[in-house]
Amino acid sequence: MKTKLFILLATLFFSAIIFIFAQEKVMYVMKNGEVTHEIAVSDIDSVIFYKPDIISSGKDYFLLLKDKGTISLNTYENGKIKEQKTFAISEKSIFATDQKERVAILDADQNSIILYEIQTAKEFKLSIPYDIKPKCVLLNNENLFVGGEMGKELLVQYHIQSEKWY
Repeated sequence: MKTKLFILLATLFFSAIIFIFAQEKVMYVMKNGEVTHEIAVSDIDSVIFYKPDIISSGKDYFLLLKDKGTISLNTYENGKIKEQKTFAISEKSIFATDQKERVAILDADQNSIILYEIQTAKEFKLSIPYDIKPKCVLLNNENLFVGGEMGKELLVQYHIQSEKWY
């Protein structure tokens, strides 16, 4: 009983000391020797030293099914959906966007892909050089991934900059 009481009192004592002496860490932003901003470190979730794409572009693109044979590339501006471009699709088409730069439309019957670059409005036609039965497509940075049922391949990757399949 005495041991439990001692442990409880010691825990309370050390907790009180930590609470009393703990200081909130603050980050200061300075310009010309003057503090321009101060913020508690505990309130910061990230620090970056460049202007990220999400700030500079200002637009997030998304796809909508317009009808059975058409999808549309859209933005949301001033409280309204604004259609930017439409694409013809087939019943077996699989499509995706990275929301910033590209749209991919995969024709699962033909194992071909149309890659559309949003800023330049250029379209590129790609043929998948692997035995795959496509079921999904994903655009991620400079990569296009195609996943599917097992033919000889289950997942293939196209590196957009190098124009190589893996």
